[in-house]
Amino acid sequence: EIVALSPIRRLEKRLETMENTKTTNNLEKFIDKMMDMVELNQKIIEDIVRSNQATREDIGILVGKLDSLQAKISSFVEMVQSAAESDVAQTAAESTTETIKPLIDRLETMSDQTKETNAQLVESLGNIEKLLRKQPQSTLPTSPSSQTARDILARRGIRPQE
Repeated sequence: EIVALSPIRRLEKRLETMENTKTTNNLEKFIDKMMDMVELNQKIIEDIVRSNQATREDIGILVGKLDSLQAKISSFVEMVQSAAESDVAQTAAESTTETIKPLIDRLETMSDQTKETNAQLVESLGNIEKLLRKQPQSTLPTSPSSQTARDILARRGIRPQE
């Protein structure tokens, strides 16, 4: 049995070519898939960059709005503080007036009473002075009560006229 080598060699070459083609074909598919993945990755990166830029712009707008809001809040707080201070001052003045008014009335009453008492004392002293001028100066009473009066006058540094 003699078998021709040329058909076997052709089959071997064909098989080898198929194997090489198969590997090359798989390699091309792999490279195509990798390129698709790279393109997809690039699109994702571009989307992220656009999104990042839009976010930066939005944040820039928000910063301006936050500054405006802070100024408005500061103004509002100042208005509340000034209103509270004026309300506290007014309330304090009203409560002070309500608290002190009875005391002032009482002091005025006591002042009026003191004036009346002083007027009566002045009148009594005037009457006493008139009585003393009517009496002869040499006749000072020597009773025990007059001795007490002399002691009182002596303590006050007044010399009785005898």
